[in-house]
Amino acid sequence: MNGYEYGVCYRPCGGGVVTIAQIWDSLGISTSLKDLCLSYALFVQLIHRRFFCRVHPMAASSVTRDHDFVFKKLLPSERDFERAFRIVEAELGFCYDFFFTKYYYTFVITNLLPVPFLQSLALAKITLILTVGVFAVRNSLLLETPNPIIQVRISRADNIITLLLLGIALIVELVHAAFYLASDWAQVSVATMYVKRYWYEISPSIFATVIAFLRRVTFSGQLMRNRMKQHSVILGQRQQDPVEVSDAVKIAVARSLISMYSGNPTNDVGETSQWQDHRYSWALLQGLSQSQLEVMLIWHVATEYCHISGARPASATARGAAVHLSRYCAYLIGSVPELLPYHEADIAELAEKVTKERKLFGFSDSVSHDRMRNLQGTGEEDNPRKILQKGIKLGKQLERMADGDRWKALQDFWAKTTIHAAKSHYTTKQHMQHLESGGEFLTHIWALLAHAGILYLNSVNNEDQEDQANLGSGPSAAA
Repeated sequence: MNGYEYGVCYRPCGGGVVTIAQIWDSLGISTSLKDLCLSYALFVQLIHRRFFCRVHPMAASSVTRDHDFVFKKLLPSERDFERAFRIVEAELGFCYDFFFTKYYYTFVITNLLPVPFLQSLALAKITLILTVGVFAVRNSLLLETPNPIIQVRISRADNIITLLLLGIALIVELVHAAFYLASDWAQVSVATMYVKRYWYEISPSIFATVIAFLRRVTFSGQLMRNRMKQHSVILGQRQQDPVEVSDAVKIAVARSLISMYSGNPTNDVGETSQWQDHRYSWALLQGLSQSQLEVMLIWHVATEYCHISGARPASATARGAAVHLSRYCAYLIGSVPELLPYHEADIAELAEKVTKERKLFGFSDSVSHDRMRNLQGTGEEDNPRKILQKGIKLGKQLERMADGDRWKALQDFWAKTTIHAAKSHYTTKQHMQHLESGGEFLTHIWALLAHAGILYLNSVNNEDQEDQANLGSGPSAAA
């Protein structure tokens, strides 16, 4: 990490700023803890640059440095997908705590002051509670006054209630301290202690042992559930169960990110493929006849058609990744349009249009493959006008491909389409708001694009050019 002086925290009495490069050079810190500190450093950057809009004109060298960091350090190849997504997941966990808990402020205080300050404060409160409890047991809480006007007597019930309240306060204090010490924030504090430690602080190895024990005996506080919600336009209102974000999905996204942006951060188009064939190009064309959103839905219907025609269920393979990403994009359109770089009114209008088409063609929640295949206006020589007709026609064309080639190409299509859907510089607030309910997989991709400087490059371009960005260029790069 030499050359990447990303700040982790500031310790005024311990030597100043602790950087990620210093943590990386420390011998006493494990690889997993170093990655966690990197997540925190990226969280600080993301909050400052994207949420608080502290985006100043960046020099070309800064843009290049950020781009190289993602594609040479964080995601040098698709084989590193697991580590990259794990770091981003922890980063978004820090974002959640920043907006919805007080852990961030506790962390800042404990690094401006010595780390044991929090433990000393908690110990003082616990001691005070226990002291009051001792006085309550000995009936010493009553103040004796000579010649009282009103005689107040302490009953046994009063003592029981007092002890009960003190017990609850003690439990709350202990649980609060334990959960903070078991959090990722305390882990980062341990790492900073290895680099710059106050002379009167306890050994970081002892502190780390205590934290490791607490992390084993407390519940996990992981934010992201590693799941994607699903929706199918073909199946209509029937709810689809959320699915796990499989390794196949993550690898496909990582591969597409690398092919699209590793060489040039302004490049949206990868290498050419069979999608350039004239048989499929009509389903990618955008203009007066169909919008970018319509292209997404046409390919979604085609993917559903190919999936329904097969006998095997979707799994953690190219087929499963394609179907899951396709249904996830349909879910984004139908349920969280605010995360997409399109006008919500246009999305709502298109969703209503598809609903009317389903009623027009008599599609139920369990439409069969034969019913779709025999739909009028979906033949090779037909020029369909409806989204469902276009999607089914495309699905019939895709069926002619070899099964393995078809699903690998569709997997690549949906990975690139999802990346394009995440590439928006003005959805920061919406992404942060959705963290409260667990977050979205799209936010992981959005964060990677932000750290690579791609969202910044997108923000300095004319917004009209962004609205005309070729969503279909993702599929044209299918390999």
